[in-house]
Amino acid sequence: HKIFNMALSAEESHLVSAALLALLSRLCFLDPPAFLTSLQHAAALGLKAPPGIPPPAAFVDACLDNIDHLMLPRKRRLVCVALLSLIATRDATLLQRVPLILNVVVEVLHSERKEAILPSSGSEQDLEYSEVLSRALGEYDCTSLQPQEQEAESVRRRDVEPQATLETTSLAAIAHAKLGECAALNGEGLYAQILESADPDVVAQLRRFFA
Repeated sequence: HKIFNMALSAEESHLVSAALLALLSRLCFLDPPAFLTSLQHAAALGLKAPPGIPPPAAFVDACLDNIDHLMLPRKRRLVCVALLSLIATRDATLLQRVPLILNVVVEVLHSERKEAILPSSGSEQDLEYSEVLSRALGEYDCTSLQPQEQEAESVRRRDVEPQATLETTSLAAIAHAKLGECAALNGEGLYAQILESADPDVVAQLRRFFA
């Protein structure tokens, strides 16, 4: 509840919100039903989210507002995959946000063409990201561990990072698959309306990435 509350609250800095949203995005793409259940549970306990907006839509809005504050390309990719995992739905509030999600997906696809995804080991930005989470959550990462335990934890994180951030998976392929699921759930007519409400140039660029 604390993590959801801080991530969706406008009271936190963009840096803290972005780091927490990246953390939640990992759960979102690994297990969307578990993520939505946790989000609804947190909402039942009370969230500092904008009033009148359902929690899943509030999560999407927060990601869209804060994604530019994530410095690591793989963290932006992580958020994009999480957002795409939510569009295979009949939820009208989420479907309304598909055009905005496509905007950031195309931006990240272009950025990935320009810069290689950096390895996580030894990255100063990774350390900054970890420390932001530690300060925000009142914990200081794994520094309480013994030196050999810290080394083992660092190795574990390095090993799971590619899988956990989908570094080796095509973001365009994920977008194509999730849009296909969205069309199958809602019918081609409604799906066409959703795409028509998006920026035509963004849709054209996305189709070029699919080709």
